[in-house]
Amino acid sequence: MKQVLLLSLILGFGLYSTESKAQLFKINITDPGTLGPAQVALLRSELDTIEADLNKEFPSSTNPKRFMEGMANSSVMAGKGIGSDYASRMQVVMIGAGVGVGADLEKDKATGSDISGVGIQGGLMIGTNLGWLDTEKILGLYTDRLNIYFNYLGYNLDRKMGDANKDRLQADLKSFGFHANYDLVKPKGNSLVRWGGVKVHTGYEYNSTDLTFTTQINEPINENVGGGVTVTGDVKGSPSATIEVATHSIPLEISTNVQLFYFLSLYSGLGVDMNFGKAKAGAALNAQPSTLTITGGGGGSAEVQAEANISGSGNVDSFLTRAFAGVQINLPYTNIFVQADKSLGNDLIGATAGLRFVY
Repeated sequence: MKQVLLLSLILGFGLYSTESKAQLFKINITDPGTLGPAQVALLRSELDTIEADLNKEFPSSTNPKRFMEGMANSSVMAGKGIGSDYASRMQVVMIGAGVGVGADLEKDKATGSDISGVGIQGGLMIGTNLGWLDTEKILGLYTDRLNIYFNYLGYNLDRKMGDANKDRLQADLKSFGFHANYDLVKPKGNSLVRWGGVKVHTGYEYNSTDLTFTTQINEPINENVGGGVTVTGDVKGSPSATIEVATHSIPLEISTNVQLFYFLSLYSGLGVDMNFGKAKAGAALNAQPSTLTITGGGGGSAEVQAEANISGSGNVDSFLTRAFAGVQINLPYTNIFVQADKSLGNDLIGATAGLRFVY
C-alpha cells in the first residue's frame, strides 16, 4: 500500500503543474537587491539548475484538470468490490477485508505518462443474510434472498523517504459504505456444479484520500554574476504539496456466478455508477525566504524563496458504466477472491482482492 501511495503522489505532483512544462518545485527571486537585470538573469540560470535537480524524478504537464479528473475517477474504481459480495454462499453472517486499486490508463499526451490518475482504497466489511428476521418479506422482498453489508476503513501513513530522509509522505485514507444484494433468480444446482442465479446489487460508497508531500531544500550558491559581483549563500526551505480526493458513488449492478466442485467460483456482471465528488491539488508556501549575500558592486543582499508549484481540480464523471469479473477460491468458512473492473467507453480499470469468513 505504501508503494502505491507513493506512486500516486509522485505521478500526481508531476502531472498538474500550472505552467507550460512547469516543474513541481520552484525557487523564486523575491528581492534582487542591488543586482542589475543581466546579473539577475545569471542568478536565475543558477537557480534553474537547482530546480532541475530537485525535479529530475518528476514529469511535467500542461493539463492539471485532466489529471485531477483521472484521480477522482480512479478513486471511484478503487472502491469497487470492497464492500459487496458476488459469489459467497452466506447463510447468516460474513466478515472480511479487501483492498482495491484504480487507474486511468489514458495516456497524457502532454507528458508521455502512461496513466492519467491512480487511486487506492481498502475496507473491513461485515454482512448478514436477513433470513433470520421474523418477517418473511420487507418491502415486497423475501428476507432469505436479501443480504446487506457495511464497510469501513481509516488508514494513516507518515513516512520519510529519499536520500537522507529529506522527503516526507503523509497519507490519510478513509472509506465507508453500505450495500445490499437480492437474489432476483434463485441459485440452482448441487455441490459439483451450481449456478448462482441472478443477483441485483446497490448501495453507497465514499472514498477519500489526502496526500501531502514535503521536501527539504538546502542548496549552496556561489555564483559570479558579472561585473565583479558574486552571490553566495544557501537556498533553504520546506515546500509541500497536496492532493485531496473525495468521491461518492451509488452503484446499480446485476451479476451471476457459477460454482465448480465447491472450491472454485467464477462470477461476472455489469454495473452503472452515479458519482459525485472531485480531486484537487494545492501547494503551501511554507518556506521562509533565504538571504543571499552580494559581494562587490553595490553589495547588500538578495532574497529567494522556494515553493511547490501546483494547482488544479477536476470532477469525477457523473455516470460510469462498467463490466466486472472475478475468481473466488472457496475453503471451509473462508473465501479468497480477486476481481477486475473495466469501465466501458474509456480507459478506467480497477482491481480488488480480499479475504472473507462466511457462515
